[in-house]
Amino acid sequence: MPTALATDARDELATLLATVTGYKVHKVAPNAPIPPCLVIVPDTPWIVPERIGTVLNYRLRLKVLVVVDSRNNAAALVKMENAVEAVAVAIGDTFIIDQISPPQITDTGSSAVLVSEVSTTSHIIDA
Repeated sequence: MPTALATDARDELATLLATVTGYKVHKVAPNAPIPPCLVIVPDTPWIVPERIGTVLNYRLRLKVLVVVDSRNNAAALVKMENAVEAVAVAIGDTFIIDQISPPQITDTGSSAVLVSEVSTTSHIIDA
């Protein structure tokens, strides 16, 4: 059974993100992310159909959650700024970066982390 086009795109994004030094990449959300890491999750809207028929054509929206330790806020912000720039460079022009959210402190249940969301869009065409 062939993989879904969205799965292939998520795998491609994970491969690009693997070039960001010092960050573990998760293709799907782990139960408890351990910083520093990059987590790929669906964005809203997730899939936007552009044409359905003999050829499938849609926009796929994925978010990359950049997760850093927030124990020292000043240091965490510097880590976040460096990580977000590294993610943007790694993604390059393969995916469109729509926006990058400001960092927010998020409670994971076991610790508090600083998270910024990098929203991306990819045009998927089933050839």
